Amino acid sequence: MNGRGKTEEAIERGLSYLSHQVEGRGMPAAQLATDCLFHHCCSGTEARARVLRQFGIDLGFSPADEAFSAMLALSVLPTACLSPTAGAALIRQVDNSRWQHRFRFFPAVSQFAADTDCTAHAASGLSAHGAMPRHRLHAVVRELADAAAPPATGFTERGRHPGLHPGVVMVYWDDGAEPGATPRGRKHDPVVCANALHTMSLATPSALTENCRLTMATTLDYVREHLDSGRYRHGTRYYPSPDAFLHAASRLCLHTTAHTAPLTDALRAALVQREAYLTTQEAAGDPLQLALRTIAANNLAHTHAQDERRATLVRHQRPDGSWPARPYYRLGRVPLYFGSPQLTTLFALAALHPSQPTTPCRRPSTHRPDQ
Repeated sequence: MNGRGKTEEAIERGLSYLSHQVEGRGMPAAQLATDCLFHHCCSGTEARARVLRQFGIDLGFSPADEAFSAMLALSVLPTACLSPTAGAALIRQVDNSRWQHRFRFFPAVSQFAADTDCTAHAASGLSAHGAMPRHRLHAVVRELADAAAPPATGFTERGRHPGLHPGVVMVYWDDGAEPGATPRGRKHDPVVCANALHTMSLATPSALTENCRLTMATTLDYVREHLDSGRYRHGTRYYPSPDAFLHAASRLCLHTTAHTAPLTDALRAALVQREAYLTTQEAAGDPLQLALRTIAANNLAHTHAQDERRATLVRHQRPDGSWPARPYYRLGRVPLYFGSPQLTTLFALAALHPSQPTTPCRRPSTHRPDQ
């Protein structure tokens, strides 16, 4: 079988695996680990106990009850790739995490406030799959713009933070609007900023308020500065791998603006440098990070070695059609990492798909991999 045939077979098997995982019940919750290599996964109850034992912090709830994996599923993979019932289950799962125009990572935990990362992924995914009308998307975009850090002169002593950038989208609104939600603190994350920008860029230009345009311009400058400074190489507060930033920032280059051409060139250079560095590192064999880089290369129209990336990714596929769990994101205040075979498979399928991002997937076969 030639390379293209192997890739098509890998896509078919991966879609079949994912469809049967999601069918009827939605996206399974992520697996958890307190080590960044994801060698020792545990349940939500065990993770809570482990965090208390290792770091002296009681989370107060099971961190397994998350909806972010479902949001990523809608945002990353077209619903056409899944059966209608699987797609409907994902949409229900994501919409159940909504509070007004915001979305929560832990929907059953009212004290855990909604955040801009979940909101951005949920809105873009729901909108792409016809489950969020334009007027609601525009309301979400205005809400994201309202998450911009206030001017320095407007800080209270409690709100002061040396790393806060006025006009840049924060991770949390921190406005006290959600009943029962405790303050999460004012902070930024460059990956979150890039994800918010991607969703804001989906709005009809005429629907953007002056506040939206100013927030987008300032936040884009912040993302670009994070790239140019080289700080992306160390990961971010919520995303431990540099590849998560390269992937998120590359999605901005799918939107044609006066700012994206220099960003595209800078991201291509960063991708080349990142892969040169990884040739001597154990992380080079991580299928999730490889998938993220492959998608980034596609978004950037960076064709060099793309066939090799995809061929390597195919070799990482497991007999059941999945790719192995690796950490994708983490809690901010403690090193508790989230990942799953389903999440890695989502990104692997997006990476293996033909070069045009809008090309529809083939519907998976009804044959179960365990039959």
